[in-house]
Amino acid sequence: MIILEFKRDSLAMEKAKEINLKNVDSTSLSRELFVMPMHLRIDDVELLEISTQFGRAVTDWPFLPIVDVATYGLEMVYDAWRNGFSEIWISETGLRLNLEREDDKITIRSRNRGYVCTVPYEELRRAFEDFAREVRGTLIKEAPELTKHSYWGGWLRGEVKTPWRDWEDE
Repeated sequence: MIILEFKRDSLAMEKAKEINLKNVDSTSLSRELFVMPMHLRIDDVELLEISTQFGRAVTDWPFLPIVDVATYGLEMVYDAWRNGFSEIWISETGLRLNLEREDDKITIRSRNRGYVCTVPYEELRRAFEDFAREVRGTLIKEAPELTKHSYWGGWLRGEVKTPWRDWEDE
């Protein structure tokens, strides 16, 4: 079972409302504005767990940029399927997941903790697609003006999988 979810962080939402979201820089919107606690669990393995340099777990719900994970993460799942390998850089702290295709499955290796899981590609893709829908729904509810953003608007309205590439057309 794959669980990919986030907790709505009211502080992050309040911070975002203090600026003109319709015109905010596209990179800031994806990587800095909507940073909230999230996790990715496959069966009993928490793949986004962050640890200290001494190997102790700090949290299994690290604060991560949910827009970046929803878009870039989904694209890297697709790329692993298409190309056989991809890597998701989840945060500036070096949290990375390596994805490798094996037949109809994807093996995920957490570079941070060394955990390894293998799941059917379709299930992993659906989990990331559902996560993206949830992120979009939350952002539209909280900040409907984002649907008019010149770069992110199409993604927020659900018209494309990512603003830079809609791979269903490839």
